[in-house]
Amino acid sequence: MSELDDETSEEPKPTGKATASMILGITSLLTLPLICLAGVGPPALCAIVGLILGLMSRKAANKGQSLTGIITSACSLTLILIFTIASTLVFRAASQSIENSDGGFLNPFFFDEEQLQEWIDSQNFEVVGEDPEAPDDEDR
Repeated sequence: MSELDDETSEEPKPTGKATASMILGITSLLTLPLICLAGVGPPALCAIVGLILGLMSRKAANKGQSLTGIITSACSLTLILIFTIASTLVFRAASQSIENSDGGFLNPFFFDEEQLQEWIDSQNFEVVGEDPEAPDDEDR
């Protein structure tokens, strides 16, 4: 009878870590489309915690939930990394194309008055609605 008790006591007890890992992994995958609104923080946090809990609960009774948590968290972290690299490359290419443009883009906060006036003079703005040959108000 004591041998039977020893066998059952060696069986791992189910904990909530495997379930939490699975829920966090699925949540991180479902929140990936919200990266544009909320940033990478919430999905990444869910994925990291889910991965840690999944790795901690590998030997628990709920091996399927633990494995699901590990896989979904790892997939989510991989997709977050790919999205971050791709968006960085796109923004870098866009900023370089703006810097290499012919002056069509101007951010007045990064220019002093001299540079701003040079840019305005280089654009050849036409004044609309005024007759250039009409006398000024002072001449009348």
